[in-house]
Amino acid sequence: MTVETSGLRGSGIVAPDTHLVQAQGPFQLRRIRPGISLGRSDDAGFGGLGLIDHARLQPGLVVRMHEHRNDEIISYMRSGRMQHTDSAGRSEVISPDRLMVMNAGSGFSHEEAVIGSDPIEMLQIFVRPDVANMEPDVQFIGLDEAERLNQWRLLTGPVGSGAPSFVRQAIYLYDTHVSAGVSIELPLVPGFDRWL
Repeated sequence: MTVETSGLRGSGIVAPDTHLVQAQGPFQLRRIRPGISLGRSDDAGFGGLGLIDHARLQPGLVVRMHEHRNDEIISYMRSGRMQHTDSAGRSEVISPDRLMVMNAGSGFSHEEAVIGSDPIEMLQIFVRPDVANMEPDVQFIGLDEAERLNQWRLLTGPVGSGAPSFVRQAIYLYDTHVSAGVSIELPLVPGFDRWL
């Protein structure tokens, strides 16, 4: 796999030793602080991108009902299935072919339970909204694996951007699956810095 990164502006490499790692039995978490590469001690974020939690959850684990405020949280599953239940009365399954974007706004509570016998590996991507205390919401979108094969698949973008889901911040999120021996260039959105 090769990803062309020439001409990358406003970006850096975040060394794995800057990640915070926690292990609580069936719950393992690696917290990635994307702004560390910028050398700032007062802000571990990268613009509107706050942090990324790389989580591994074992079968049977339930993360009990808890509240988020003023976070835009993208739940991106790589393996396993999780039952999402929230304060708005929704109960939905999140999986590698189903993305969840939670726009917590003024306050939103949710519970997550690992379902089935497979462990979960996922990213929870925390975006800082451009305005605090907005109306809370949650979005679920279906994902087609073929749409990311050797190309960038747009997952979320700012409100009104035409992306399949939205966050209330000037952030675009893409994913890809690059086959061995294939090269692709990073997506370019004029006026935006890139973090890979």
